[in-house]
Amino acid sequence: MADEETKREDEIRFTNEIRESLRRDLREREMGPAVIEEETGGRLSLFRMDILWRMRPINLRRIINFTRELSILLHAGMPLLRGLRTLVKRTGNEKLRRILHRVSVKVENGSAFWEALASFPNVFSTTYVSTVRTGEMSGKLESVLEVLAKFYETEYSLRRKLRGALFYPVVVLAMAFVVIIVLSTTVMPVFVDLFREVEAELPLLTKILIGTADFIHHFWYLLVIVAAFLGIGYWLLRQTVGGKLLIDRLRLKIPVFGPLYLRMLISRFTRTFAILLESGVPILEALNVCAEACENGIVARKLDEIRQGVERGENFEKCLENPGVFPPLLVDMLIVGEEAGALESVLKRVAGVYEEETSDIASTLATAMEPLLIIMMGVLVAFVFSSLFVPYIELISRMGGM
Repeated sequence: MADEETKREDEIRFTNEIRESLRRDLREREMGPAVIEEETGGRLSLFRMDILWRMRPINLRRIINFTRELSILLHAGMPLLRGLRTLVKRTGNEKLRRILHRVSVKVENGSAFWEALASFPNVFSTTYVSTVRTGEMSGKLESVLEVLAKFYETEYSLRRKLRGALFYPVVVLAMAFVVIIVLSTTVMPVFVDLFREVEAELPLLTKILIGTADFIHHFWYLLVIVAAFLGIGYWLLRQTVGGKLLIDRLRLKIPVFGPLYLRMLISRFTRTFAILLESGVPILEALNVCAEACENGIVARKLDEIRQGVERGENFEKCLENPGVFPPLLVDMLIVGEEAGALESVLKRVAGVYEEETSDIASTLATAMEPLLIIMMGVLVAFVFSSLFVPYIELISRMGGM
């Protein structure tokens, strides 16, 4: 009976704190009182928020800043709950501020810090939560948070380099697509009407271009339906285990981009594995976390096979040597590191090497694609010119000579 009353009091206090926090936040933004509804039992139901605000993801840079600032506050001797409340006041992002407030309330109500973070899997990854759990249990939370901040800083830097390397090719391809659409919908109909009026004999290239433009102009909705069908089919395929594995296997087999994607996965795995082992996470749990956090099902299955082998008592070296997706050089380096008792150090060095290789390959690929894209744009311009403007000039010349 006493436990039920205590639970009831905690729920009421949780509701009041959330309500007061929402009203304070809205007053600060001069939005008026919050619309809050209570369900039976005193629990706070979902309040009315903008759907776009809910769906907007939190930038990784904000997570990095939060992690580093909390580590600094804890290192300075500030208690965890007070540090969380301090960061709630300082955080500029509205969504992250609300999440941190809810985390602080959970911690105040007796939950462990890692349990509170685990309530928001879309913000704090499995790797993040597992590492924080180890640091909290070992009493080295501030050190673990500092290591996490460095880890995600490296991840963020690598993502920015990859996006920067692919920005120019994506923009050029998008512009080419826009040019084709504009030509098909505005310029082509004028030439088509002119050629049909004079009943001139057209070259094959002109017929192909006019036919393509005519199809796009009159049956554009079919293209939209096909694109939607392909998108929905891809999404449905990703929802099945076999379909996801098939897509992940194809992503690794794509020429040029497949090896780049594999290097990125290896750098992420080795860096995550090193962070977990350095934080004191047992090797079985570390492998399990790496498998869960991996974005590719093929690599995750390989990591799970290694974990199962180690769990059965097999030698770590034997588990790594089984055929899989990892390059032989990586396997050899991990085996040497494990035998020397310096696996964490080797993992960090391997992660650094693969991160540099990934960045260099991406930059080289972007540089090599620039002339290729220029050539493609030149071929497109030459095709349009030879298909439309050359017959048009010949037609004008004939009409002038008549």
